[in-house]
Amino acid sequence: MYTIAPPEAPFDEAAVKSATAKGCTTIGLKYLGLPENGSREDLAPGSVGPKTAPDWLGGDQAFACYLMSPKPLKATVRGIGSAPLPSA
Repeated sequence: MYTIAPPEAPFDEAAVKSATAKGCTTIGLKYLGLPENGSREDLAPGSVGPKTAPDWLGGDQAFACYLMSPKPLKATVRGIGSAPLPSA
C-alpha cells in the first residue's frame, strides 16, 4: 500500500501518476528483495487507487500496488531478487 502525503493534498493528475509510479516501484523492488536502484525488465509495477479528481476528493489517497508479468506465474515472486521468474 502506498499513500500520497500530505493528507488532503490537492489533486494533480500528473503528480499523482508520477508519485504513485515511484512509490509502487519502490514497494515492488522491496517485495522482490531488490535494492531501491534495482530493476526487472520482466515485471512492471501497477496500482489501483483514486486517479480522478472526484475519486480523490474526500478519499484516503491510498493506492494498492502490484507487479505484473507478461507470462503466467506458478509461484510467488516475493524475495526472488534477480532469479528467473517461476513461469508456468
